[in-house]
Amino acid sequence: MVRILYSPADSSLPDSRRGEDILSHLPGATRTRIRALRNKGDASRSLTAYSLLFQFLSASFDASPKDLVFVEGPHGKPELKTPDGICFNCAHSGKWALCAVSRYPVGVDIEEISFPFDDSLYAYLHPTEIEYLDGFPGDLRDEKFLDIWTTKEAYLKALGCGLLRDPASFAIVCSGQGKLRVEDSCSPPGITPRLMQKHDIPGCAAAACLLVPGSGRGL
Repeated sequence: MVRILYSPADSSLPDSRRGEDILSHLPGATRTRIRALRNKGDASRSLTAYSLLFQFLSASFDASPKDLVFVEGPHGKPELKTPDGICFNCAHSGKWALCAVSRYPVGVDIEEISFPFDDSLYAYLHPTEIEYLDGFPGDLRDEKFLDIWTTKEAYLKALGCGLLRDPASFAIVCSGQGKLRVEDSCSPPGITPRLMQKHDIPGCAAAACLLVPGSGRGL
């Protein structure tokens, strides 16, 4: 249903012919945004994420970069027009680049585990999430916060709006079995957000969200 690809960032890409080739196939605004990055590490991670996408499409669909046609969604999220019916999303943090590919609208987020939870972050959380986090001590609260935050960002990116929407306007709820689901009164009708957490990337928390046709609770 979804493939999550990840790799350490390739620091050689921003100054290489390969990096320029990747950029040349991306939509204009995305290309401009990456070229404008002042931090070379950010550029390396962004280009590595798209490199992962290109490698996957080549291996799975025999699609070379020249076969790809990208467009930009209403809020600037890059999307694939050709090949048809393939959705993707990229993210990066620390030394890692991440790309998720699916037949359904998909969002993905990754955050480096490098900062403690701060009460100022409550402004970005739903009251249900605050109540949940307050039930955990110190380090465990940090861990649970990152699970919730990466899932919130993945959901917003799957919707295509990202942080243009207030992340406190909906809740990520944990069930008794430790599974997460979205509670959102503004969720698009006829879709089920299906959630996946990924804990095998060293030093990072990551999550993906698929918007699957149908009703019911997300996984």
